[in-house]
Amino acid sequence: MYKILFFLIPILIWGGDASKFNLIGFSKDGSNVAFQRYGIMDGSGFPYSEIFIIKTEKNDYFVQPIKTVLEDENSTEEIAKTKNLSVATPHLKKSKVVLGNIGTKVAMDSEKKEESSEEGEKIEKIKTKSSNKNEKERFQLTINGKIYNLSLEQYDFGAKDESFEIQPAIFTLYLESNGKQITLQKDTSLPKSRGLVFSYTINSVYTHNNYIAVFVEVQSLGFEGPDTRQLIITGKLQK
Repeated sequence: MYKILFFLIPILIWGGDASKFNLIGFSKDGSNVAFQRYGIMDGSGFPYSEIFIIKTEKNDYFVQPIKTVLEDENSTEEIAKTKNLSVATPHLKKSKVVLGNIGTKVAMDSEKKEESSEEGEKIEKIKTKSSNKNEKERFQLTINGKIYNLSLEQYDFGAKDESFEIQPAIFTLYLESNGKQITLQKDTSLPKSRGLVFSYTINSVYTHNNYIAVFVEVQSLGFEGPDTRQLIITGKLQK
């Protein structure tokens, strides 16, 4: 029985869902920022949408995440997004977030190599992560004429999940310029809300009024395979 399950895993592990996201906007002064992520839940097939409003300098919730799930597989992502935005509107107004005020999307010069899209190599990458103590991803950014290095370091955390041969991971995200380093995020534990995470990747970067917002893609083991979600990590740039 166990051998049968082992051989099924590589086939099923790629059946999860990947959320989409959009930056709703910053407040006029940049002190708050909001984004929406949405998709179709694996397993149930229900559309969902979540809105996150963040205190930019503190990298903390302005209000707890606002989530809408439509328990109807015949419904759509767009309906879920619209309903979620309606529920979140009072909180967005309170935070003074301006819809469409997305600031500037920063160009990133990546040192990361392109990954193969072959399924076999993806599976091998997951297994390889189990033995890697420290994985790094670096980007060079130019913001207001100043050069920054944005680095993400991924670390093993806790015990390996023996059933799926996956090692849970946490990460640190920091920004460096002229020898000065800002730590945007430093995990000391793995939040339950992330699930069984095995990979973190920088997706995109936005700035507004000396504030920065970094989107990090998180891959975790879902009901039918790996699920991809986005986190937003924020901070204030040093002058």
